[in-house]
Amino acid sequence: MEDIVRSKDPDPLRFDWLSRQPPEFQAQVMRGARVLDRKAPEFVTHFGDTPTGLYGILDGAIGIHVPGPDGRSVLSHILRQGNWFGQTPPVADRLSSLSFSVLEDARLLYLSMAKAQEIMDKRPDWTRAFSAVADFGLEIAIATVGTLQVRNPARRIAATLLRIAPRPRAGQPVRVIITQEDLGEIANAARDVANRTLKRFESEGWISTGYRAITILRPDRLQKFVEGGG
Repeated sequence: MEDIVRSKDPDPLRFDWLSRQPPEFQAQVMRGARVLDRKAPEFVTHFGDTPTGLYGILDGAIGIHVPGPDGRSVLSHILRQGNWFGQTPPVADRLSSLSFSVLEDARLLYLSMAKAQEIMDKRPDWTRAFSAVADFGLEIAIATVGTLQVRNPARRIAATLLRIAPRPRAGQPVRVIITQEDLGEIANAARDVANRTLKRFESEGWISTGYRAITILRPDRLQKFVEGGG
């Protein structure tokens, strides 16, 4: 398992929940997990499903969907390498409240509910480590709500684009695989507003647009714009 993980990245799960847990616990999770390859645009789980376990993203992108007031699935955020999603035994009695779809072909690390229970049976105090997954979900929820609180639509679109983008490497452009329509949905902006805003950003040299993709050329300028400058 470790060889498979290292072939993709020196430490692909360093950004999120597992990296903050005790080394012995990390080792137990890695030994109990298996790798899954999933293709876009299939769903991994739907809201209302019985929990099946935890998923860590080794590669690709996973969309988080919330149920809208009309019952329609609404895309709200995008998870990327290093993020975890799903549920563990401490909340196994709760049906899933979110749906997760494959937006870019993904390689996932999957820890089944049964394997997670085995780990907890070995050390009951590790229940707290599994429960901490919910803390990261809360962080994402807070960030999402914070972005949607930006009243100016153009600034809200810029903030959303930065929120869903892969983590940038210093001085390197950041490519986001997403349609302009999906970006507008995540940012709660009408399609024409999103298209017009992206054209403005492109004319400023902050981004470039292509087929089902937006490349952030100047994340620093986008961030400054979000904060009220430019």
